[in-house]
Amino acid sequence: MMLEPTLKPLGSGAEFKPQLLEMLQRSEFFGGLPIVEMEALAQCVQAYSVEASTVIFREGDRGGFMCLVLEGGAESFKQDHKFGSKRVGAIEPGKTVGEMALVDGEQRSATCICPQPSNLCCAPASDLCA
Repeated sequence: MMLEPTLKPLGSGAEFKPQLLEMLQRSEFFGGLPIVEMEALAQCVQAYSVEASTVIFREGDRGGFMCLVLEGGAESFKQDHKFGSKRVGAIEPGKTVGEMALVDGEQRSATCICPQPSNLCCAPASDLCA
């Protein structure tokens, strides 16, 4: 998993299991999974604290992981060759980011930045696809 160096490990997802399960059940991406699979997912993710302005991934990167925002938030930006970087989305707590690159196998379609201090749970593709 290639993340910027401003991450502080908080521990495994097991330490956040009640909060994770609640968020996963409401998630558009994971909401349809059986609870036993959500519990397994909670065991394989790692939680991180990030500083404001941390780049989680960049447009064009290979997608090796996805994140669930626990606290704080993230924003996604697309590069526009005419106008520069354009904000295209906001990711609130309980929402996922980076999942499309895992689903379609393509490069990241946008850059993801946490504009404020945030807590994220990150899941490597190898754990989600196993």
